[in-house]
Formats: sequence, structure tokens, C-alpha cells
Amino acid sequence: MLSVILFITGMILLLLATDQLIKLTTRLAHTLRLSPLIVGITVVAIGTSLPELVVSSIASIENDYGLAVGNILGSNIINILLVLGIGIITGKLKVGATKTQKNIFILVCVSLLYIASFWFHLPGVITAGIFLSLAFIFTLTQYRWGVAGRNLEDKVMLALSDKKSLSKIEYLLLPVYLIVVCIGGSLIVNSVEQIAILTGYSTNILGLSITSIATSLPEIMATLVSIRHKEDKMLLGNIMGSNIYNVLLIGGVSSFWMTNYRVPPFEISFFVLSTLLFLAIIVRYKGRPIPKRVGFCLLTIALCYFIGMYYL
Repeated sequence: MLSVILFITGMILLLLATDQLIKLTTRLAHTLRLSPLIVGITVVAIGTSLPELVVSSIASIENDYGLAVGNILGSNIINILLVLGIGIITGKLKVGATKTQKNIFILVCVSLLYIASFWFHLPGVITAGIFLSLAFIFTLTQYRWGVAGRNLEDKVMLALSDKKSLSKIEYLLLPVYLIVVCIGGSLIVNSVEQIAILTGYSTNILGLSITSIATSLPEIMATLVSIRHKEDKMLLGNIMGSNIYNVLLIGGVSSFWMTNYRVPPFEISFFVLSTLLFLAIIVRYKGRPIPKRVGFCLLTIALCYFIGMYYL
């Protein structure tokens, strides 16, 4: 019971702190005159990925690689099958024809690179250096694309965006929310490890299910907020960006402490399948709304995913 209470407490702290971080960082990004897609794929994506960063980093430091990797892979799978599925069903998502198409191929490439990193068994420091360098390059590239789009496809939208900057108090609150996120992530890691001991399930399975769902709640929250404000580009950008940063940033940081780890075939299969499904959807419906039947299909596959974990 104590482990469950700690897990719920950590989840609440993560949600509240991450929600405030998203609001503040989004407003900050708008002052830089960046499009919703760029804001979603960088600023909001990093904000909603903080729970995964904290959970996987702490798990790696404690040599719980199953939880660390399971949380990264599970979060990416859930972001596509569950979060995107909910977004398609509850909103009207129109796929972009330029930057969205470029970013989906980036997501596929970094996802395959992450899987390949487990086959080559490179030293953790080298793997971390490669992924973190790519994360920096990706962020810089997105910013350049955003600047290039100011006077082109994003010109009208930026003229209507909120340019109100943050107050001094809000700047001071940013590190406070970051600390709260760290505390919440620590509580989740410790409670999941205790639940694994009590239930007999491995932390790898719990990382793929309970923990990945908990750390994906900010993405679900960001999805619902984006739908309410009719920001379909923000929604798609957040999902793509979160998955890219899960691999490059979180996978890079957690690799510092990680030694050789063998990823189970079940994780790899659904990770690759969900990523390729995302690619197919973005390419198939380029410049068009995504039909709601696609959302129901994704949720059905998500159900199969959870059932499959039960029988592992």
C-alpha cells in the first residue's frame, strides 16, 4: 500500500509540475516567434519528456536497466498507439506537408539507431556522446526551420500568437518545477521497484506498462490541451518530438551508466511496429485530416500490446 501511495504521489507531482512547465516554456517560445509545430516538437516535447528523463536516468544510476530501457521504449509505443490514437479520435488532425514530413523520417532514423546501439555494444560514454550530440543538432535544426518559416508558411499564424513574455517570478518558478519533477520521478522509480518485488513482475514489464503510462500522462494532457485550442500541429509535433527526445536525450543520458543490455524481442517488435505505423499515417495523409478509424485502429493495437505484456 505504501508503494502504491508513493507511486500515486510521484505521478501527481510529475503531472502538476510538468503542466506548469509546458505552459511557461510554450509562452517563452512564442516570444521567439516559432511555429506551433516547432514549439511542440522542441519546447513542449522536452517538457513532457522530463518525467521519462528523470525516471530512466535514476533507474540507470541504480543499475535497473530493464526499467530504464522499458520506460523509453514503452513511452514511445504509448505515445503513438494511445496518445496519438486519442488525439485522432477526439480531434481533427490535419497532417502538415513540409516540416512534419521531414520530422517523421528523423524519428524513424533515430529509433532504428537506438535499436542498433544495443547490437553494437559500444561503451556507454560513446553511446551517450553520439545521442546527446544528435539531440543538440536536432534542436538546432528545428530552430533554423522555425526561423525560416517565419516569413513563409507560419507568417499569418505568428501574427496572431501571444507575445506576452514571462514575469520575473515565473522565471524563478522554472527551476522549482524542475526540482519537483525530479522528486516525482524518484518516487515513481522507487515505488515501481518495490511493486516489482511484491508482485513478482520484473521492472522491465512495469517500465513498459505502468511507468511508461504514468510518464506519458503529460503527453496525454498536452494532447487534450492542443485539441481544445485546435493546435493540430502542436499535437503532432509534441508526439514526434517527445519520441525523438526520448531516444536521443533520455537514451543518451541513461547510456552513461548502462552496460551491455539485451532488449527482449517483444519490446523491439512493438517499438518498431508503432514507429513504422506512425510513418505510414503521416505519409499517407500528407496535407489531409487523419480519419477517426485510424485512431480506433491504434487503440486496438494498444490493447493487444497490453495483453501481450500480461502473457510475457
